[in-house]
Amino acid sequence: MLQTKKYKRVKEVKEETSASESEESANDASSEETEDEYEIGKIVDNTQNGGNVQADLSLKFVNTWKMVKCELDTGANTSLIGRECLMELNEQTNPILLPSKFRLQSFGGHPIKVLGQVKIPCRRLGRRYTLVLQVVEGDHRPLLSAKASKVLGFVKFCKAVTFEPAKSVKSSRALLNIYRVKAQTIVEAHDEIFVGYGKLPGTVSLEVDHSVPPCIQPPRRVPIAMREKLKKELEILEKEGLIIKESKHTDWVSNVVIVQRGSPEATSIRICLDPIPLNKALKRPHLQFVTLDEILPELDKAKVFSTVDAKKGFWHVVLDEPSSKLTTFWTPFGRYRWTRLPFGIAPAPEIFQMRLQEVIQGLKGVECIADDLLVYGTGDSLEEALIDHNNCLEMLLTRLEEHNA
Repeated sequence: MLQTKKYKRVKEVKEETSASESEESANDASSEETEDEYEIGKIVDNTQNGGNVQADLSLKFVNTWKMVKCELDTGANTSLIGRECLMELNEQTNPILLPSKFRLQSFGGHPIKVLGQVKIPCRRLGRRYTLVLQVVEGDHRPLLSAKASKVLGFVKFCKAVTFEPAKSVKSSRALLNIYRVKAQTIVEAHDEIFVGYGKLPGTVSLEVDHSVPPCIQPPRRVPIAMREKLKKELEILEKEGLIIKESKHTDWVSNVVIVQRGSPEATSIRICLDPIPLNKALKRPHLQFVTLDEILPELDKAKVFSTVDAKKGFWHVVLDEPSSKLTTFWTPFGRYRWTRLPFGIAPAPEIFQMRLQEVIQGLKGVECIADDLLVYGTGDSLEEALIDHNNCLEMLLTRLEEHNA
């Protein structure tokens, strides 16, 4: 968000209908020469990240009208342009700049040097305006502030959103918007199941083939650079009750695989077992997973779909103590064992899906596909399907709440 240290009316865009009005507009715009400090939300081209919104605007440079692509930033409270871009549009190596006392800073608080300001005639939808742009270093295309974007008609701010009764709404998009809001209300009514990790009723026992001899893997060294992150992650998992320290002898001890996630600047890690010998001994229930092709006949009249994904779903399944001891693993900070079903063991996907199917058994409009839940609404019309979908979603969330999933 963009903030000012104190209120002051800033006139960036004035409608120009005559020569006299143009002169008055320029004088008014000069009131932007202030020592107030402003923030600029974005002055870089972020198209590769899909972040910005651009619009074409007719601007006048050296008696020539040019169609210029401008960036709209509703988070900025002043407009600007890069000096190199200005030189290119003005076809001058040293364009004349008016003095400016603006002090700008980026969203992160870094100061942006202002070289001066320019007043550029512009026109849009049959009207003419004078646009005041602060000139900064770089090749930034013109950036239009929230006020400039609003005056020029590029954006419109709505203070309230209202919906007409469903019977009077004819468009599919309007119907989707109405029932999407209702679905969000249903989700918010069950917000507790979205906090932390669930704990499905009962415990799970891992079956072991005792003809396979137990194995204690040689401990694998963890790089020094990863140790601090590993320690913090272990502390978090232990605090949440997902792992506990194991000081006694166990027949099985595995190594872990540390999976790095996120951007290089802000990586997080996930700890997974690497139980290659253990997996040879664990018996799998060999569940036949449901595929989308199998349930397609049931989706004949389905028109609305949504998916529900369990956060680290395996961790919602509790292991009994003997099974927990099978999952003991090495770390530089001692041995730990999982109290919940860990990632990495062979039967985990089947076990989790069986438990999930037990929870949703008998629910209409809900199917379990891999580790996701598909919620669908059926009906002869779109509105009937949307109503059915929201009813099915309500029943699913209530069931998950009842089972602490």
